[in-house]
Amino acid sequence: MLQQFFLSKARTVPGKLKLSAAVLVSLFILVSAPARPDTLPGELRASFIAQPPWGMVEDGRRTGIFPDMVRAIEAASGLSIDYKLRPLTRVTLNLKNGETDFTILFRSNRRDAYALPLVKAFESEIIVVALKGGVRLSRYDDLKGLTVVVPLGGDFGERFDSDPSIIKTFAPGFLNSARMVKRGRVQAAVGPALALYLEFNKLGVSRDQLGQPLLLAPKEAWLQFSKLSHVDENVRNTLLKAVNKLRSTGEFDRILEHHFLP
Repeated sequence: MLQQFFLSKARTVPGKLKLSAAVLVSLFILVSAPARPDTLPGELRASFIAQPPWGMVEDGRRTGIFPDMVRAIEAASGLSIDYKLRPLTRVTLNLKNGETDFTILFRSNRRDAYALPLVKAFESEIIVVALKGGVRLSRYDDLKGLTVVVPLGGDFGERFDSDPSIIKTFAPGFLNSARMVKRGRVQAAVGPALALYLEFNKLGVSRDQLGQPLLLAPKEAWLQFSKLSHVDENVRNTLLKAVNKLRSTGEFDRILEHHFLP
């Protein structure tokens, strides 16, 4: 199509500089060449949650759980990972549209529609927690009619996520969730236990000041690939082996403990 355009222009503009045969051949080769794939073998694009302690920038350097995990994966696999820290809603959008190859997030039925789980990275207990002396949470039915703050983009199990009897309000990040509970704007917060306790502690709220948490379910965080990713299968297998090695040696557990435990 494009080569026909140039050929017609060369024929129909008398007096102008004519395209030589060599130039026409070069143009034909250029426009006929197959398009470069989105991702060459060995190139990986990733995005992770920009939220302490998962990922943040301090003194111009990316730090947190996911940056530490990326460095460990690169060392174990020999792969190079170009990654960005973004809000959770943007991370999931990038996974949907193929702008990113992979991320590490909790698995859910909703996410499985556009992401392929490759390998489990870690797991965490999902809890609902309130201030001590407030609401009592001993069984799931205690959530009925409660106002619970949910981090934007979070998935906490089909039962909780789709339960209309729970009054849900949304906030960006677990720190904001903890702040809303502390200020009495909501009755409880939902999220991974370690993340919530860490954010409450930052606000001067110790575990002793929090009530007995209600355990919803353990949730597994998986390394998940976008269904639109073109990363070579051999690269995926290399990534899978590296993550399995880091889990079996306890390296991922050490990273989590470093960021979560005082």
